[in-house]
Amino acid sequence: MFLNCLMMHIREEILRKHSKSQAVLVSAYIGNDLKRFEELVDLFFDEDVRIVQRSGWIISHCADNYPDIVVPYLARFIDYAKNNPPHVAVKRNVVRVMQKCTIPEVVEGSAYDLCWAFSNSTKEDIAVRAFALRVLARIAEKYPELCDEVLSVADGFALSESKGLLSCGRNVAAQLGKMKKRGK
Repeated sequence: MFLNCLMMHIREEILRKHSKSQAVLVSAYIGNDLKRFEELVDLFFDEDVRIVQRSGWIISHCADNYPDIVVPYLARFIDYAKNNPPHVAVKRNVVRVMQKCTIPEVVEGSAYDLCWAFSNSTKEDIAVRAFALRVLARIAEKYPELCDEVLSVADGFALSESKGLLSCGRNVAAQLGKMKKRGK
C-alpha cells in the first residue's frame, strides 16, 4: 500500500510541471532513499513517454548528488538506451549518469560499446554524443590501451559544426593527452 502511494505521489509530481526546478525538487524528495529511487526507476520504464522523459531527467539529478545510487540499474539503463528507447531523453540521461557514477566492470564493455556507437553517430543529439565521449574517456583512463581509439573519436569532433562537440572533443583530447604523457 505504501509503495503504491509513493509511486502515485512521485508520478503526480513528475506530471505536475516539466521544468528544471521541478526535476530538482523531486530529486531532492527522493534523495538517497533507495525505495523512492526504485519507484522512480520503475517510472523510467513506464509506457507514457512523458513519464519516461521526465523521470530520466530526475534520475540524472539524483545521480548528481548521489552518483552511485544508479549503479545497480546501469545494466538495465544501458539495454534500454540501446534498444530503440521511446524518447531521446533516455539516451541523454543514461549516458549523462555514466559520466558521474562508478561503472562496474561487469557493464564496462556494454557501456563502452553504447557510448562508442552514440559518439560516432551523426544522427544522435549533440548532448548524447558529447556525454558519450566523456564516458569513453573515463573508461580509457582505466584502460589506457583504449586511449588512441577514444582520441580518434575526439579528433573527429573537430570536424563538427557544433561548438559543443568541438569543445568536448578538445577537452577530452587534452585530458587523454596528459594521461598518455604521464604514462610514458
